[in-house]
Amino acid sequence: MSRPRKKEQLIALSGRITPLQDRWLRWEADRRFDSELSRTLRWALDQGRAFSMIMMHDDPVRELDRTLNPDKYPEDWDDGPSDEERAAERIRREHVIARTYDFED
Repeated sequence: MSRPRKKEQLIALSGRITPLQDRWLRWEADRRFDSELSRTLRWALDQGRAFSMIMMHDDPVRELDRTLNPDKYPEDWDDGPSDEERAAERIRREHVIARTYDFED
């Protein structure tokens, strides 16, 4: 179903994993995907990517809660500061550091 049907959409991948990772991957394959390791690996990569995106947020606990319980948050929930606000905050921090530490000889 979610498997890409065109070979040009697939990339062959080779790598080494630990025995524990192998057991977990095979267990998930048996449990979820009729023992298809390739499909399970794609699923595991998607899960890792989603977790990584959650962890990159300023408040990962809130983002995880928002992901797991979207009904708790209104549609117009603010994702935090805008790109401009983040850039201004970064510049402000750089100025504070420059004033705090005199880098000139």
